[in-house]
Amino acid sequence: MANLDWFKTTGLTAAQSAAHAFLGVQGGDLFNFFSIDWQGALGIAGGAALAAVLNEVIKYRGASEPAAPAPEPPHGNERPSGKANAS
Repeated sequence: MANLDWFKTTGLTAAQSAAHAFLGVQGGDLFNFFSIDWQGALGIAGGAALAAVLNEVIKYRGASEPAAPAPEPPHGNERPSGKANAS
């Protein structure tokens, strides 16, 4: 089960991603409060926040599962396909 720190971190990450996406939609140079396409901007910001939350869930799930063992590196002058190196 996720603890309170994980929820705080995930919330901050989602808010930061939403803010970046919102400002990115507006162009950043000129910010006119009255000419904003609010529905589009909030939709993109919400999508970025959702993507950030899903990313944190994947990280949390991946951290709780044991890692798969790494494959063995090739030995000597063999190529990964198993053929001997001619040089």
